[in-house]
Amino acid sequence: MPELDEVELALAKWALEDELPMLAICRGIQVLNVACGGTLWQDLQAEGATRESHYVEPRDGLIHELSVVRDSLLARTLGRTQLRVNSLHHQAIRDLGGQLRAVGFSGDGLVEGVELPSHDFVLGIQCHPEELTNKEEWAARLFRALIASAGERQDAHHRVVGRRR
Repeated sequence: MPELDEVELALAKWALEDELPMLAICRGIQVLNVACGGTLWQDLQAEGATRESHYVEPRDGLIHELSVVRDSLLARTLGRTQLRVNSLHHQAIRDLGGQLRAVGFSGDGLVEGVELPSHDFVLGIQCHPEELTNKEEWAARLFRALIASAGERQDAHHRVVGRRR
């Protein structure tokens, strides 16, 4: 999938340059990390990053704990610092990219939550909250926060454009 990688990396870099609100989910957190100069475990078990499988069905099954740093945007957005998440990946962050801050960790030590402190709203989470919005309030909160941030950015843009006229 080199073509997909190339397009997604270019889009992530563009969104970061324009300081767009971003919620990077699963592969998205990996793309965000690489766009910021980080690296990935290509296969968690084969490379010895963990003994536990991080690809476990069903898609909405709460598989493992996620601990979130208390003073983080991710914790404020989720409304909690401990939660159970679904897990559907075999790759993960190895070396954290540039300005990213690691703020969420699985029980086996993998970075599964990140944020970019220099931007208003850039969050990454390794799980699939879109599969959990009907049963987990923290998952729905992520999407409401993204929508609110995008709305605030749009309002600010309209105020600036309106002053130019």
